[in-house]
Amino acid sequence: MSLLFDASADHGQVVVFLQSLANPYNDWTEAHVDQGFTWREGSVSFGVEDPLSCLVEVLLGDESTSINDSPKRVILVPFKSDGNGVAIGDSLCENNSLNLPSGEYQLPFELFDGYGEDRWGVPYDYFVRLRFSRNDNPEFNVVKHDEDLNFQGYIETRAEPAK
Repeated sequence: MSLLFDASADHGQVVVFLQSLANPYNDWTEAHVDQGFTWREGSVSFGVEDPLSCLVEVLLGDESTSINDSPKRVILVPFKSDGNGVAIGDSLCENNSLNLPSGEYQLPFELFDGYGEDRWGVPYDYFVRLRFSRNDNPEFNVVKHDEDLNFQGYIETRAEPAK
């Protein structure tokens, strides 16, 4: 069930949202930028530098990964699927669809420096791994952050839909 696709990280974000959500994109506040993500029920956006190319890998459970290096950023968020499909991509380009069974998931976002090349031989700026793992008590946590974030220990868990 894994996915591997290109994303342009338009507006500096990789987004994950329920396809049933009417307004899936989130507004970013300074606190969100500092922690590297925005979250509200059914929608999460993870920040990456803009505008850069990414190779995005999406895994379910313990599926094997295509990269075993150490990520420079790791962020955990809860994600609740309604069973009606999840869209994953960036804010402007085509999103990829994942049939995710309904339930509670822990969703780690892992950011790595460039890995691989696109179909034209141009190196990717970043590799992003997202892994949906069933979890009855998922948590918010900035496990690891790089110098691009100004994380101060407080996690803002509320976001408003983008207008």
